[in-house]
Amino acid sequence: MLQQNSNQPVGAALSQISFPPVPEHLISLIDNLQKYPQLALQALIWSLRQPNFQYSPLLGSRIAPILPAPKPPSVDRFLADTYAFWMQPDAPLPAAIVEPLLSLYCYAAFAFDEILEIFHSMREKGLTPTVNHFNQVMQAAVSKQHNQTDKAQLLFKHMVKNGPPPNATSYNILIYGLGEAGDSAEALRLFEEMVANDFSVNEATYSSLISSIIRTGELEKALWLMQQMRYNGVKPSQVTYILVLQELCRKGKHQYAASVLNDMQAEDMSVDADTHQMLITSLSKALGVEESEAFRMLFTQKQQPGI
Repeated sequence: MLQQNSNQPVGAALSQISFPPVPEHLISLIDNLQKYPQLALQALIWSLRQPNFQYSPLLGSRIAPILPAPKPPSVDRFLADTYAFWMQPDAPLPAAIVEPLLSLYCYAAFAFDEILEIFHSMREKGLTPTVNHFNQVMQAAVSKQHNQTDKAQLLFKHMVKNGPPPNATSYNILIYGLGEAGDSAEALRLFEEMVANDFSVNEATYSSLISSIIRTGELEKALWLMQQMRYNGVKPSQVTYILVLQELCRKGKHQYAASVLNDMQAEDMSVDADTHQMLITSLSKALGVEESEAFRMLFTQKQQPGI
């Protein structure tokens, strides 16, 4: 479909496919340009500027994975060009361009304040931010790169007060951010609010919350949440199980650890080598038995109360 020549003009390259380009063809083009991130970015922006181009949300998601880290000069140029284009007072900003460019900018920008400036300028251009736009900026705020959960909270509060109303994704993003920031109390409050508002709660939500609660040492609350997961038909992931198992071993809660291990085995989940050894060593020390006996008790017999 495309002769992959990084020196070839983007317009000429795209002219080899159907025109105006349709999202499916552009996605295929971008997938074939993984070695040329600058060309892929240019191809996306060029296509979005063409008359009657049909935008697909998948396009933005196709760009982010091909951007290498640390960011090369080509991405710096992309950020500078995007910022200059976006911030021109009299420049048109078609709605079809907003979402992919904002998504890419949120992914690649070095400073979160630049993202906020881009985001707030939307209203000056007569565009009303949607819940998806808010979520993109919140996701950037809670990322490990920016680590500004407090600003994600402000955006969330703005949504609650002024609209657009937050959706399940909004709650999930902020619960994750609060968990990473160690604010398990506020994360749990948001979770309860989410349930009260009949939003769908998925495994990622529970996992973020359980991880946050475990870091604060509230093991019983984490176990209660795991019970709630299963009660609501949400299957804990292997990562969540192992996280809880490791904390149970550290706390010396061998009976609970054995029960959780049985639940994992019933769901055909395995335990990684480090957790496996931690379980055996912990039980061996607690009961004063050899590790071989602890292994037998954990993995070859049905667990008995009192372990």
